[in-house]
Amino acid sequence: MKLRALPLVARSAAILITGVLLVQLLNLVVFLVCPPLPLGPVGFDTMQRALMNGGGMRGVETREISALEIPPQDPMLLQMRDVMAERLALPAEQLRVQFVSVLQAMKGTSYALRELADGGHHQGDVERAALDFAGGITLARLLPDGSWRVVNPAGSYFRGWLTMAGIWLVGTVLFAVPCAYLVARWSARPVRRFAEAAERLGRNPRAADLEPDGPRELRGAAVAFNEMKRRLGRYVDDRLNMMSAIAHDLRIPLTRLAFRLEHAPAALREKAAADIAEMQDMLGAVLSFVHATHAQRERQPQELRSLLSSIADDLALTTRATVSLEEGPDVILNGDDVALRSLFTNLIHNAVVYGGAARIRLSREPGSAIVQIEDDGPGLPPEELERVFEPFYRAEKSRNRATGGIGLGLALVRSIAISHGGSASLENLAARGLRATVVLPA
Repeated sequence: MKLRALPLVARSAAILITGVLLVQLLNLVVFLVCPPLPLGPVGFDTMQRALMNGGGMRGVETREISALEIPPQDPMLLQMRDVMAERLALPAEQLRVQFVSVLQAMKGTSYALRELADGGHHQGDVERAALDFAGGITLARLLPDGSWRVVNPAGSYFRGWLTMAGIWLVGTVLFAVPCAYLVARWSARPVRRFAEAAERLGRNPRAADLEPDGPRELRGAAVAFNEMKRRLGRYVDDRLNMMSAIAHDLRIPLTRLAFRLEHAPAALREKAAADIAEMQDMLGAVLSFVHATHAQRERQPQELRSLLSSIADDLALTTRATVSLEEGPDVILNGDDVALRSLFTNLIHNAVVYGGAARIRLSREPGSAIVQIEDDGPGLPPEELERVFEPFYRAEKSRNRATGGIGLGLALVRSIAISHGGSASLENLAARGLRATVVLPA
């Protein structure tokens, strides 16, 4: 089985196991390269120099305290204190021997320290330099100024281990984080591919199917995704085909009706002919809508500024209105040339018809091209800014074909924008006029 085909459960387990192994490997490397300080006992000579001369001894903690802070000598350790004072050539009253804690007292001391506590019966078998002091033993010596010098052979070791443990922890985290990031990216790659396929579906409903690959769970999801895409495509196609068939079939009886009206009275013939012409225009608009939204044309790179400039020049020539394109960057995007031309022609034409002029602005943001078209018209009531994108809805209530159309222009605009993975919206300007904004991925 390929690694990319592992189930998500196996991937999660692999991440956990890999992380543990990497951390343990790092710990092994650190241990081999920088072995920790031993927690073994401290030699007699080291303790003696620290007690007599002060700090600076490796592995020994030395500090000075006042006479008020020094505890009295533990009676249980008097014999040990006396033997130690003899070995150190100090008066017994100038030395204190204490355990750091009750736990240490219960554990006792090392062999050499027990030799001293026994009164030195076997002192001939142990050289002075070999006498060891286990951690947890505190020695204190009275100084000439009345203060006490306290020596602890365990404290510095504990501090060293805490420091090393902290460094070890931080180093482990710094090492494990990038490794975990790389493993997580490997684990999330199939999910990213699935999300990219969903985004492609939003931009182009006829995009290629998602290849079933990766973990077993996502392979099943990819199959379901492809089936969903095909069902949505059939759903949309069936309804568009139905609209096209109805519009096409209605033209035949309308044509027969027009022939039969040739012998009707002139007044009746003129009114009926006007109604028939309006119905034919509506059917033509429906067929154009179906063709623009249903056509399967290959998408190619389009120079958006050149497209807008061409539309603006044509409308300025035919309508004699002011249609201007502001200076700015050019944007190249993949799209359907015919559909995009229809989209922007509708918006610019509406601006000219209802607002008297059209000002076009093309700008670019990361990943998006933004086209804004402004006019000087009266705008729209706020509640109609969204409704005008509904098929067959007209803000113009006069039902006049010359001004109101049949209500498919803006529906076509939004449909094309959505099919390209973008959006279309309207907003009223602060002073006067309407602004249409189209955002397309680029």
